[in-house]
This record gives sequence, structure tokens and C-alpha cells, in this order.
Amino acid sequence: MASQYSAFNVFLRTEYAFFEEQLGHFERSEKELKEILSLEPAYLNARLLLAQVYFKQGKYEEAKKEIQEVESLEKRYGNLKDAINEPYVTKLITVNNAYKNELKSLILNAPNP
Repeated sequence: MASQYSAFNVFLRTEYAFFEEQLGHFERSEKELKEILSLEPAYLNARLLLAQVYFKQGKYEEAKKEIQEVESLEKRYGNLKDAINEPYVTKLITVNNAYKNELKSLILNAPNP
């Protein structure tokens, strides 16, 4: 497991969670992403991936909450990207908007439980 080799590298661990998600191991991916977010709650791409994992498991309300949290954090930290010239922080708070918008559309149009 990636986390055994780099427990605090949230970027590497997110890649591991992504591969688990792609393999259909949603529970493993979800667990890894929750651990990542306990270390770096503002890591937006990890939150987006968690929303995707929830969506694929049919956990639509949880997915919606993650999307809302991403948008809330984007508003809170949006100006930091320009104010702080720190690659680590920038990577945490930068999100792929096309991916976010596509995922948000899927989640908001998901069937009600």
C-alpha cells in the first residue's frame, strides 16, 4: 500500500486511491481518501475523488456534501493561490474545474434515494 511507504505524502496517496477506484475497489479508495483528508482537509482534488467514489457507490448525499465542501473551500482559499507562492499549498487548493463541473452535474442529477 502506498501509505506504508509515504504516510504523509497526500499526493502519492491520492494517486493510490485513484487506482483503487479505477479497479473498482471503492471501499479501499474511500478509506484512503478519508485518511488523506484527515491529514489535509483542504486538499480539493482528494475531496473530488471522494465525491466520485461516493457517487459510484450510490452514496449520492455524501457525494453532494463533498462537492459542496469543495466549493466552500474554493471560496475560502481562492485568493491564496495568487498570494502564496508555495507549490505545496497551490497544489492542495487548485482544482480541475472541468472535472469538478462534470462530476457536480452527475451528482446533482443522481436519483434521489
